[in-house]
Amino acid sequence: MPENLEEIGDFAFETSGISGALVIPNSVINIGDSAFSVTRITSITFGNGVRTIGDQAFQLCEDLEGELYIPDNVENIGIYAFDLNPGQTNKITSISISKNTKYEQYAFDDRPTPTIRP
Repeated sequence: MPENLEEIGDFAFETSGISGALVIPNSVINIGDSAFSVTRITSITFGNGVRTIGDQAFQLCEDLEGELYIPDNVENIGIYAFDLNPGQTNKITSISISKNTKYEQYAFDDRPTPTIRP
């Protein structure tokens, strides 16, 4: 992704077949609704500019694995942002999130309960 990209729009990569490690550039402020849903992403590194992760942004990404670290700069996470369907295998071992980040009730549905950082 280009280093000057500020927003990843709604449905930008939904069901696109994108796979592997995803690195969000520091310039990105907003990740839109369903931007990466139903893709084969295995990990996500969020840049220090990300403020908002939209509704269902990474929904049904069943290949996400290991630790999911949400940096302190993320202010809001939408509903079902990282959720799985019942029956899908969760490969995320832990989720770490800032105490200042607001997230919707079902943002991490069928995933581990987030650990809240001070």
